[in-house]
Amino acid sequence: MDIDIEMENLKYLLNTNQIDPHEYSYRVQELMSNRKKEKKKSTKHTSNGVAGRFFVMFIILFWFLVWLDKGYVNKENIVADLRNLPEPEQKTTFGSTEMFIEGANVKLAHLAEYKIQARVVDVQDYVPYDLGDELSPVDFGLAWGYIARDENIEKLEFKSKGTRFLSYNTADRSWLANNGGWEEVGKYISNNHIIPANEDIEKAVKAVKTGEYVELTGYLVRATCSNPSFRWTSSLTRTDDGAGACEVFLVEDVKWLEEATN
Repeated sequence: MDIDIEMENLKYLLNTNQIDPHEYSYRVQELMSNRKKEKKKSTKHTSNGVAGRFFVMFIILFWFLVWLDKGYVNKENIVADLRNLPEPEQKTTFGSTEMFIEGANVKLAHLAEYKIQARVVDVQDYVPYDLGDELSPVDFGLAWGYIARDENIEKLEFKSKGTRFLSYNTADRSWLANNGGWEEVGKYISNNHIIPANEDIEKAVKAVKTGEYVELTGYLVRATCSNPSFRWTSSLTRTDDGAGACEVFLVEDVKWLEEATN
């Protein structure tokens, strides 16, 4: 029964001489003591509930901040002529970089210094499955020159589907013929196995989206590992196609391109 109701009943019994004053006083004290106990219990329960909610909120906030730190990229933008992206810059070089991936020692022999400003026409992310996926977690399909312009990119359909190959086609055969056929168009498109040089670069390349314009700088490399047996060799020309035509690209710097504003 509710304590307040019991108090009212006791008062009624006292006023109608149905209860002894001493018994009334005793029972009132008992009710007041029970009220204090219930209030204390309720306060403790509320306190525990609030503390529990704060703890859960703290855990959620902590993991959110961890996720934010892992995914945050401070994008550096530079101005470029997006309608006339230049030919990739390539210069023969020497040297090497070593990476330790899942216990494997991978040697990246530098074949050429490489810088490219391009439109991203395809992004393919890879779930780590083997050494190649660990080494290169993403492939970029890149286009430059006149092919990167809206009116030409709109004519092409790009597909990769996790195969490490980039294919493209067009339904407009007259457009293709007017632009020199696949041999000419293919000079302005490349598929790149991206090897991030470090964790910050990996964050950056994973932040790149299809349709964006980027500048990537680093080395075209030959990647080898004796245990397990592994070998990737970069193409050094933009005019080849098929197996072996992909760029194996050790990326050391990523910038985003934007058109100059008047």
